[in-house]
Amino acid sequence: NNEEIVLAYAKGLGNLSNKQEAIEGQKTIKKLEELADHHPNNEKIVLVYAQGLVNLAAKQEAMERQETIKKLEEIADHYLNNEEIKQVYQYALQVFSKIDDMK
Repeated sequence: NNEEIVLAYAKGLGNLSNKQEAIEGQKTIKKLEELADHHPNNEKIVLVYAQGLVNLAAKQEAMERQETIKKLEEIADHYLNNEEIKQVYQYALQVFSKIDDMK
């Protein structure tokens, strides 16, 4: 099935984003964003994109991170009924607010 192949590719990109520095990670996240945009009804792909944004945010400075968290918020707002996406967003808010408060 084509959707399964796309999901496997998205998961691979998500894993890759976890291993990359911010600049390369941004390119990978852009690919994930494109996949999510092309498959908005596949919430598993959107979830991988949201998780990738968390990976990216962990490597960014505070100003860039705020923009990334804003994208996560938009995703969470769009997929209100998806608990996993909501949890990813809430996790990011908790973790990164503590990091930014420490600086």
